[in-house]
Amino acid sequence: MSTPHILVIATTGLALFVPALAALARIRSHHRDAHICLITAPEVIDFAKSSPYVDEAWCETLPNWWQRRDLRDMGERLRAKGFVAGYDLEDTPLSQALRAMMPATPWSTPVASPSVHLHDRLAAQIRSAGLGELLPHDLTWVARRVTGFDLPLKMTDPFVLIAADPSPSGEFWPQGNTTALAQTLLAQGLIPVLVGLRPAGNLAQELRDNVASAVDLTGRANLNDLVFLGWAARGAVGADNGLMHLFAVAGCRAVVLYDNASDPARNGQRGADVLILRRARLADIPVGEVVAALKQRR
Repeated sequence: MSTPHILVIATTGLALFVPALAALARIRSHHRDAHICLITAPEVIDFAKSSPYVDEAWCETLPNWWQRRDLRDMGERLRAKGFVAGYDLEDTPLSQALRAMMPATPWSTPVASPSVHLHDRLAAQIRSAGLGELLPHDLTWVARRVTGFDLPLKMTDPFVLIAADPSPSGEFWPQGNTTALAQTLLAQGLIPVLVGLRPAGNLAQELRDNVASAVDLTGRANLNDLVFLGWAARGAVGADNGLMHLFAVAGCRAVVLYDNASDPARNGQRGADVLILRRARLADIPVGEVVAALKQRR
């Protein structure tokens, strides 16, 4: 008997993929003997491939509708796999188009309102699919994937992560605030470590100019490395972005900065030690409040 193939769609990016890890774990445990294929975003493709939850990961984008050959080729590639079941964890225009290419495949799709928190939507979907309850988030598998990486600091050094990636609205905490935070951390004996999926450019340069002991790892550390950093850090600060979801799930003290474009009731980070600070604009969140939040423990 041939191995059944299962398709999972989670293409929105790291901010959705991290919460979806619990759903992927449950799908894997339910379909133990299946070949699980994931369609996901470029920024998480390597992280997904290193996880124990999928056997194959594709990075796909929707072809232009007028490019019929590309559209036909994608549909043929998907149908050739003969997927016996599919899990669409997001129900976006892209995932809907992918599902339409496989009309014979039975699909599990989100069953809760978008106003429900992302984690609870995923839990409701997995429950509705007959897979039971979500498993707790578990990133211990990362320890088996990382054998070592070069850092300009020791993992035993006291450091705080500053996630430089923007919020969903594209907004950043002002560079001056980030620099002031780094200076305050350094004065308290903590090394500020700048992290991001891409190089931070001007922000990294400003930190180099004003906080010589700051460490810039933006665009250098992969997601597995960043989990290790989250385990070792004294805390992490950043706007509502995918890295802050990762650090929260890793159990790091996470102080997340929200503006009115993000809704923590729908997409807020979930973890053992998360504190959310929210103002109409990110620029309205003062440095002192962030420093105090990092010291506060649950």
